[in-house]
Amino acid sequence: MSTRAILHGNRGSSAEELLEQIVSAVREFGGPEPQDDVTLLVARGRPS
Repeated sequence: MSTRAILHGNRGSSAEELLEQIVSAVREFGGPEPQDDVTLLVARGRPS
């Protein structure tokens, strides 16, 4: 699944849920054991 699809499919999700979806997609792509460090920052803005 592409990053764009993950973002659009999780618009109503919490930042933690979105992070879990991204990590899951990375593991599906590269295998369960990362070959390098992975750092993610998920920030959710508030509507004005």
